Amino acid sequence: MKGPFSGGFSLNSEWQDIPEDDGLTLGPEEALFREIQKSKSLKVERLKLRDDIEKLQAKNQKLEQVIEKLEREKLALRKSIEATGVSNETPVLPPTTQYPPLWIRVLLVFNLLACVWLIFESRI
Repeated sequence: MKGPFSGGFSLNSEWQDIPEDDGLTLGPEEALFREIQKSKSLKVERLKLRDDIEKLQAKNQKLEQVIEKLEREKLALRKSIEATGVSNETPVLPPTTQYPPLWIRVLLVFNLLACVWLIFESRI
């Protein structure tokens, strides 16, 4: 059973503007007031967007300056490296062997022999 107030209405819910499409017609003053409010909110939004654009353009200019500075530093470092003859290549390391070191192999053989000895001792 549903009561007259059980349609999801709560006392804390916010009121929404009633759209004009519901068959309700607004008077000329209310329609004008609503249009003025829309116009004001659009102007405020447009000003905020302009401010955001200006901030982003300033940030973009700063980043372009940083990029130019880094490019100049990179070019200067490259010229100094070429002038000194220092190579920026990494040294070639000797290849590592595929087999483990000798002590690991000796330890493995010793442990296997100890396991075999313990198995035969427990049978006797």
